[in-house]
Amino acid sequence: DRNGEASSYKSLGTVYQSVGEYEKARDYLGKSLAIHKEIGDRNGEASSYSSVGVLYQLVGEYDKASHCLEKQLAISKNISDRHQIAVSYHKLGTNFLSLGKYNKANENNQKALVIFTEIGDRQGVAACYIIQGTILMSIKNLIPAKECFENVLATSKEIGDKYLEAEGCLSYGILLFKQAEYVRGEEYIKHGLV
Repeated sequence: DRNGEASSYKSLGTVYQSVGEYEKARDYLGKSLAIHKEIGDRNGEASSYSSVGVLYQLVGEYDKASHCLEKQLAISKNISDRHQIAVSYHKLGTNFLSLGKYNKANENNQKALVIFTEIGDRQGVAACYIIQGTILMSIKNLIPAKECFENVLATSKEIGDKYLEAEGCLSYGILLFKQAEYVRGEEYIKHGLV
């Protein structure tokens, strides 16, 4: 079962990535990608490019990350997978944010936000608001950034997503520190770490 083999390699790659063994992760994710290409599994291929792109982001190789994420986007468009198209745009936005390319980050994030909204993916919408708030905070536009993080907190509580809530708390806490609201900022950051 080649598809199962590819999935196993991807799982191994993800495990090695989570423990900081990036070379082993790259090797296993590469094997997964090669098998998905070989058997013509376009969904698996797109997913593998996404995983490899995230790995490159983690090790600071942002150009390679962009290349993989753009391949994921192209395949997702080719197979008309709107959710994966939105995920691709979101990850590209995150990658450009890491590079300090705020216009490109915003452009990709807005495309993701539109699609996530249209398909009713509230988790995806909230994740986009985290990126949007971070972009706004980076360019010192704090009031709209605050609204983005408040939206994330409200949505994450409504849908019961603790990870997203933690991200929202950390981001909101950082924003409050930038506004010299240290006590409230510390409270949110501590809540995000729980």
